[in-house]
Amino acid sequence: HTVRRSQAFGCMDIAQEATRLLQQITVADLGLETLSTELLAPRDWIERYVEQFTRAPNWRVSLGYFRQTPPPTGSHADLKEQEAATRGTTSARLVTRITLTSEGLPKQTAWTPELEQAAEVAWLASWHAAHHGNLLAEALEAIRRRYGPLTSDSLTEFFSRHGQGDKDMAKVLASAFQHFWNHDYHATVHVIVPQIEGAARALLLELNAAVYQVQVGADPGGYGGLFELLRALEELGLDPDWCFYLRWLLVSPGGPNLRNEIAHGLVLEADAVTAAHALRAATLLI
Repeated sequence: HTVRRSQAFGCMDIAQEATRLLQQITVADLGLETLSTELLAPRDWIERYVEQFTRAPNWRVSLGYFRQTPPPTGSHADLKEQEAATRGTTSARLVTRITLTSEGLPKQTAWTPELEQAAEVAWLASWHAAHHGNLLAEALEAIRRRYGPLTSDSLTEFFSRHGQGDKDMAKVLASAFQHFWNHDYHATVHVIVPQIEGAARALLLELNAAVYQVQVGADPGGYGGLFELLRALEELGLDPDWCFYLRWLLVSPGGPNLRNEIAHGLVLEADAVTAAHALRAATLLI
């Protein structure tokens, strides 16, 4: 608040000093407390879900099932309905939702009704995504156990549809899957997430969409970022539920924000669920 007010009144020396003090605050200084809860799904229910992948005649069919799973965040319309059902309740107004960086600095504060709604929807989406992401990770592990080691060449051929698609992108995707099966989730995410943006751009070019932004004055020409690319895909008919999921996962401060975290060199601790999400997003577009 001090930084914003100082900037508004043109007191830049005060704003800079306040910023320096803000940057020196550590997570320990904030005195935050972590409250957690678990929703445990019965193991037999998880096994029944995984069984659809392991009873396939071969790994190609099994990975085909993986590529047909629905958006992990579910229906965007349902999420908004859930948010509307709790809006205005006493519990919903007790606190202000603030998203912090890994260093404990404020990243986004829901200080308008629109931001409050978006933050709440993103929070609800995280519950759905955590559950479905865990199922996706379990399914991928089961595929590896059931069908054994898969070679990079065979995976590349599969993801490129026997060479009909982009073989270079397919090769990167194959590498990311192998990193996952080697339990190197950090490498999985860092290898494949940048390629998702490339896949979105390539798809738009294949659809002959006008996405290149020409130079205007001192602003250089080039393609827009992932947020703009996803908006263009949605305008061309990409399912809104998938569009919401991709934004939540890759470019939303209220979600994992994977694309931006990686692009800006921030520390990212990736687990199996995060890696499974990255692979699911990639298989949608590549």
